[in-house]
Amino acid sequence: MEKEIVKGVPTEALRKRYVVEIMKIEGITYLSRMVSCGKKGCSACPHGPYWYAAFKRKGRYREVYIGKRFMTLTESNENKRRRRESEKDGRGDETDSE
Repeated sequence: MEKEIVKGVPTEALRKRYVVEIMKIEGITYLSRMVSCGKKGCSACPHGPYWYAAFKRKGRYREVYIGKRFMTLTESNENKRRRRESEKDGRGDETDSE
């Protein structure tokens, strides 16, 4: 499969990882890629695809893990916040944790 190059995404983000899909939404680049677990002899490698949000902040390239299921960075952050609050309140994991 050909790798699509999106302006602003450093080639090092694409070089060692198998990029399956790239989308740009509201100035944030979303990468879906296969990832190696690093275990010797893993017959299932590479794993995934997993979604990551890639962007520049303060002149540096940043990448944030989103998960197996696509969602925007805002949605991902909201889900993480809800999970932290439910754990803090002692409610356990009542939210959708896919």
